[in-house]
Amino acid sequence: MWPYSKSSPFVDILSANKTARQINFIKKIITTYFYNKKIIIIDAGCGTGRLTIPLCRLSQVKEIIGFDKSVKMLEIAQKKAAECKSMKIKFIKGDLTKPLLLPKADLVICMYTTFNYLTKDSDIISGLKNIKNYLKGTGLALIDLSNLFYYSFISQPNKPIIKIYKRGSLLIKEVITVEYQISKNIWLHKMKLMVKNKSNQKYTVIKELHKLRYISITEMKYFAKEAGLNIEKIFFDYNFKNLNGHRLIFLLKK
Repeated sequence: MWPYSKSSPFVDILSANKTARQINFIKKIITTYFYNKKIIIIDAGCGTGRLTIPLCRLSQVKEIIGFDKSVKMLEIAQKKAAECKSMKIKFIKGDLTKPLLLPKADLVICMYTTFNYLTKDSDIISGLKNIKNYLKGTGLALIDLSNLFYYSFISQPNKPIIKIYKRGSLLIKEVITVEYQISKNIWLHKMKLMVKNKSNQKYTVIKELHKLRYISITEMKYFAKEAGLNIEKIFFDYNFKNLNGHRLIFLLKK
């Protein structure tokens, strides 16, 4: 079962703050590298369309295609697409490691830990090769990763991280614990959601385990080279100036 199968209805709430920062960062990438150009975007691992839908509203975006392997996520994305009534947007079922028949894109985005779910070297290289094949000759790709070294030095393994989210009458308590297997570059992300309407006394409990692969800058250089890609620039925390941070974002080109 795909890790977010149970929590998919709540993903937009849990990631709302991150979504706003990611959208602003992608907008800056578009205006910086595709000045006044109409572009085609592929959103790889689009989930609920939390980025795909806002990006389709940009005047510079000619077309945007989102794909994801989670049927439940895509159902939510399709519903939102129907509500926004844009002819520029399309969602399909697809896997990063398997080639898809897609139009060539100016920009491929793979945001917020999606790529970290590829835990095998062979899958990482396959994913990058597919992304390369989706790009036009001058196209660019954004790959967003958790930053191994930043996390490993500042985080406290097995100490719960607790967050509270409110949306209308909905109350969500999120409890996260992490276990690092540094020698394997693996991070086990254990998530428990307790969800209820404010009028209810009992919580509905959802538990999920997410197995993620850390990829260092050195490793990414190797994987990109194996896939026939070059690193154009490295960003941290969705910012053009930061020199370190939780998020490690690679801008790649052919």
